[in-house]
Amino acid sequence: MSPATTPQPAPRTPGDGPGAPSPLAGREREEALLSAALQHLRRGRPVLAEVHGPPGTGRSALLERAVTLAGQAGIPVAAAQACPEETGLPYSLAAELHRALARSGHAAAPPPHQGPWEPERAALCRTFLAAARSEPLLLVVDDLQYADPASLSWLQALGRRLAGTSLMLLTSRSDAAPAGPGDRIDACPLDGEHTVARHALALGPLPDPAVGDLLARAWDTPADPAFQEAAARAVDGNPALLRSVTSQFACHGWRPAAIRGMRTDW
Repeated sequence: MSPATTPQPAPRTPGDGPGAPSPLAGREREEALLSAALQHLRRGRPVLAEVHGPPGTGRSALLERAVTLAGQAGIPVAAAQACPEETGLPYSLAAELHRALARSGHAAAPPPHQGPWEPERAALCRTFLAAARSEPLLLVVDDLQYADPASLSWLQALGRRLAGTSLMLLTSRSDAAPAGPGDRIDACPLDGEHTVARHALALGPLPDPAVGDLLARAWDTPADPAFQEAAARAVDGNPALLRSVTSQFACHGWRPAAIRGMRTDW
């Protein structure tokens, strides 16, 4: 790879701008499933969905896309991301979700709490379930592997009570920290698939055409086939690594083109 003789524009983020295509190249099946689940939610069918995959495969991006789709469908959203720094703080994740619900614009949103607050599991369940019985609600939790035990226990209790509500509970978990036997969020065993929809979405490497699509979006031009092949192999279909590659190319003013004698076995 050699530097360009003239400065090149920085890559655009795929999906930027109104009317732009979905940023999730290679995730069409997963996006379609979540879109359909949201439409079912509007018709009163609750949903329990989990996204999992190795680091960098786009779990957070898929959740963000679901939030966007919910907004387009007029469905209020309460979302939070668990973090390792608060794993030992009881109900820290639940409190963040409660605050998110309070500012979501939901018709049955609770008032925001002022000052210290000590949440209680049964009361939290009542708040969220009552809201979802009056209007559809998407509840999103990213990086569930970092949830504090009290919040995880509450989410598990909530999952068992989805029947009869319009609540979609969408979570993500890294395969680097797979769920143990007591970590899963399940619907009530007595509720069949017709009562509560259940989805498990496993994210793997992007297929080569999706890598090419993202490269083309980044530079507004198709990548050289040899470069595309080498890039797909180098990043092993990992979208986070691919973004890093395009950023480095932008910093150096390089274009996505192969040169004579270029290695394709990075």
